[in-house]
Amino acid sequence: MHADRPPYDVGVLTAGQTRAIDDDGIVILPPNPVIVSQLPALREAVDRLLASEGSRAGWEGKEQHFAPGKQFDQGANRLGNLVDKIPFVADLITLPSLLEAAHRTILTDFKIGSVGMREPHKGHGHQPLHIDWLPRERDDEPFGGVGCMVLLDDASIPNGAMRYVPGTHTRLGWPDSVIDVNVVHPDERRAEAPAGSVILFNLNLWHAGAENQTGDRRRSILIDIRRRDLPQLLNQKKYLSPATLARLTPLQRYLLAVRDEDPEQPEKSVGPGDKYREKFGTPQTPKA
Repeated sequence: MHADRPPYDVGVLTAGQTRAIDDDGIVILPPNPVIVSQLPALREAVDRLLASEGSRAGWEGKEQHFAPGKQFDQGANRLGNLVDKIPFVADLITLPSLLEAAHRTILTDFKIGSVGMREPHKGHGHQPLHIDWLPRERDDEPFGGVGCMVLLDDASIPNGAMRYVPGTHTRLGWPDSVIDVNVVHPDERRAEAPAGSVILFNLNLWHAGAENQTGDRRRSILIDIRRRDLPQLLNQKKYLSPATLARLTPLQRYLLAVRDEDPEQPEKSVGPGDKYREKFGTPQTPKA
């Protein structure tokens, strides 16, 4: 194995956790002590960026759609390109649990598609059930990736903890072709967990945000992880500054696909939205 490539099978997940990612398509890991120690600094950095960026926050990769005062995600605070803005975030992409769960799902080399932040406002955050990548059309088709949520605040039902339907990552096609995505699913569960927890889920899992009823803060760092042959949600070569590139470790540079030998991606951003709109004619749901 190339020296830069991550140690995929690191043995940090328990048998129960590996069964959860395999069978349910999601695993909720308990608070990580390293993340917990960094929570005050991460929260301060997120709030500082939200204040300084204002309505421009979250538009990286989709700047052509920005207009003064237009929010990227109505009803939620958003931030993008966090590897470039918060140095500790680069350490999150090398979490052993993330590497192990991602490789267990993807079964081949992968890269980081993007790192951002989302926080729903009071009375907002509800989403239709959706998937975060293109649907599989055959049972033998490989999975495209894994999503990771690092909770900066407690996630509870009152403040809109993520909804999900366990086991649906194996379903073929878009959920919209099978169910009414606007109706509560009878098998739906909620991803309640304390701050510092890490939630890892298959990008093909049916999931959605829920309404933040109380207004209690629910800031989550969102890491998109994709098979290495797929394009990134945010083109890291384009958006990472020279100063950031200089501080990255060889492993981080490999995972972000920003080495000289990594192919250039022509697009600024590639997500499932265009394919979804081609089929259903409505906007693709933002990430939970």
